[in-house]
Amino acid sequence: MNLMFRERIQMYQNIQYDQLYHESEVLAGVDHFIQEVCLGSYDLYLENLMIDLQKLVKSFKSIYNANFFYCNTVQIFIEVVNIVDRTLSLMPQADHDCIVCFDDMTVWHILTYIQSLSGCVKQQLIDFQQRELENQHSLFDYTSTLIHHYARTLVVRVDLSIKKEYQALYNIQVFNKALETLLRRIADQDTCFSGLYGYAWALEHGVSKGYHCHLLLMYDGNMHQCGFEMGQWVGECWKQITHGYGYIFNCNHSDYMAIYEAMGTLGIGMIHRNNASEVYNFLNYIVPYLVNGEKEQQHLRVKDSAYMRSFGRGVANSKNRRGL
Repeated sequence: MNLMFRERIQMYQNIQYDQLYHESEVLAGVDHFIQEVCLGSYDLYLENLMIDLQKLVKSFKSIYNANFFYCNTVQIFIEVVNIVDRTLSLMPQADHDCIVCFDDMTVWHILTYIQSLSGCVKQQLIDFQQRELENQHSLFDYTSTLIHHYARTLVVRVDLSIKKEYQALYNIQVFNKALETLLRRIADQDTCFSGLYGYAWALEHGVSKGYHCHLLLMYDGNMHQCGFEMGQWVGECWKQITHGYGYIFNCNHSDYMAIYEAMGTLGIGMIHRNNASEVYNFLNYIVPYLVNGEKEQQHLRVKDSAYMRSFGRGVANSKNRRGL
C-alpha cells in the first residue's frame, strides 16, 4: 500500500499549504495532506505535521459546506478538525495559531487516527479506478458505434474551466450549475451544437486548474468541416454561461494538432470511417483520455449532491434510419 501512495504523491504538484485560496485548491491540499500522513511522511517530523495542519484547518473552515458530499480523505480531515476544535476548547483563549502548541499525546492521537484509516484512502483509489474502467468501456462502445456508422465525423475536443483569477467565485455547486446549463444546450442541439450526433464529458478537479470539464463532440462531417471554428463557438457559449469568467482550451487548434500529427497519434478533426489510422487514433488516444484511471490526482473531492455525476455521454439513436 505504501508503494501505491508513493506513486500517487509523485503525481501531485508541490502544494504550498499556506497558498490555498479557494475551494478546489483547499480540497486538493487536504487530500494531499491525508495521503502524506498515511504514507508516513510526517512520522519523524511531527512539528511539520502540526504546522501544515494549522494552515489547512484555517483554510478548510472557510470553504467547508455541511451540505456537500466529500471524498474519504476529506471526511477523515473533517474528523481531524473536530479533534482540533475539541482540544482548542480546553485551552484558555486559544485560537488556531495554538495548534502548533498541542502536547505530544494529542499530536500522536491525530497522527495515529489518520493512519488507522489508510484502508479508506486506499479504497478511494480503488473505487475511482473501478469507475473509470467502467466509464471507459461504456465510452469506447458508444464512440466506436458512432465512428463506424457515419462516413465522416468531425471530432472536436475542448477543455472548459474558469480563469485562475475567478476560481474563488466557483465552488463545486456554481461550477456544476454552469456545466448543467451547457449540457442542456447540448441536448437542445441548437447554435454551436447543431449537427451534433455524439458527445461525452468528464468533470475533473485539478490541483492548479481547479474544476474543469473535458468535452468531446462528434459532429456530422457533412454539415461541419472546421473543428477549430466549432471549438471556438463552443468556447463562446461557455464564456456566456459563466458571465465571462470561463476559459477554454481548443484542442483543434492547428498548432496543437500538428504536434500529435507528427507523433502519429492525431485523432481529432475530420475522421473518415474508411481510414483505419484515423479511427484507431480516435478510439485509442482521444477517447481514453476522458476516463483515465491514472489521473486519480484529478478526481473530484466534493459533490454538491449525492446524485451529482462526474461523467456522461450521449445515447446512440437506435431508431436511426440506417440501423444504428
